[in-house]
Amino acid sequence: MQRVKEPLAFASGPPQTGHVLTERHVMGGLEKSLVDKCLRRALDPSGMPYTEHRLVERCSLDISYHGQEARTSVRMKGVRGYGLKKCRRLLPSGPPGEIKHATSGLLHIDFPSVALLAALRGQSVAHHALAGFYMGYSGARYPQQMPVELGGQFAQQHLEVEIDLDVVEALIQNNPPGPFGNSRQVIFDLLEVEHIARKRRWKRVDLAKWRSAGLTWPLVRLERAPPVAPRPLVATYRVSERHARLLRLFDQADEAGKGRIEQAAESAVSAAFAVSAESGISAL
Repeated sequence: MQRVKEPLAFASGPPQTGHVLTERHVMGGLEKSLVDKCLRRALDPSGMPYTEHRLVERCSLDISYHGQEARTSVRMKGVRGYGLKKCRRLLPSGPPGEIKHATSGLLHIDFPSVALLAALRGQSVAHHALAGFYMGYSGARYPQQMPVELGGQFAQQHLEVEIDLDVVEALIQNNPPGPFGNSRQVIFDLLEVEHIARKRRWKRVDLAKWRSAGLTWPLVRLERAPPVAPRPLVATYRVSERHARLLRLFDQADEAGKGRIEQAAESAVSAAFAVSAESGISAL
């Protein structure tokens, strides 16, 4: 007797949207578990394993004092060996760190703080930390309100991409001076523009080039659609064919005819009320 394979009840699978969301959730969980596994090898100066939150705080603190040159020291289990390998990675996608020395089975490694923070939380978080440095311990003492000339000077001194002044003007227009200042936000946006330009291998950025590439944030704000004008309130009535014919005749009549029609309508209404009143009295 030949056996026939029955189709599985779930052969069709879940909806495509649910499948994508589940896959993203699983990939995010795998990435988080991988980061946690890598961080178990990293020890702080007291010998305790770093958590992601504590390492992010450590990197942010180092950047707030030393900016782009900041280094975050991490101890990792291992021996240096006799090879030429002088660098180790804490995260698979993170920056290599330089091995300074080794003591009792531990490697003392210095990682670039900005790149390590970007690998942990993204470039925007690293740029926020850098903007705080430039507004705090950099010694530049930027004012709370950023003028265009000073923004251009900042770009020349601290960015590796040439930034046109119209870019600085656009950023200041998008972040007008306020009670708490706009310098930190303008510096953050300049760092974001530099990062996007370096990914595209641009050596110079101006507003026309940015627009022609189809880019928007943070230079070009998306314009909001104009609000839809409210529709006028129109009353709609259902009329009978006889009523519609009478209305057309009323429109075609002259002023005298319209007057006679209105008088006849008023008389008909009065008569209808009188009949209804008499019927009500007779019912009583």
